[in-house]
Amino acid sequence: MKILLLGDYSNVHATLAEGLRTLGHEVTLASDGDGWKAYARDVDLKRYGMNWRSTMAFLWRLWRAFRHFKGYDVVQLINPVFLPLRAERMRPFYRWLRRHNRRV
Repeated sequence: MKILLLGDYSNVHATLAEGLRTLGHEVTLASDGDGWKAYARDVDLKRYGMNWRSTMAFLWRLWRAFRHFKGYDVVQLINPVFLPLRAERMRPFYRWLRRHNRRV
């Protein structure tokens, strides 16, 4: 089974990914590493600044990463705020996940 885990708090998704891989599933973990804790992840979604230029660079990196987030059997979001963005900016990313994957 192909599984995408988005976001990570207290290393929950990293531990879950490890267990699922042991069971033979194909798992991708995409997160910002939970801030200063810098947990391990397969796809880095860390936001490096809050100014306009950093935000544009971050959105570009997100679109590039999300192009590969399709065809998963299961997508699990750690919470409603799975990206370091305001809700109105997260909506297109959520819609992309719903449109291109089986279960979110």
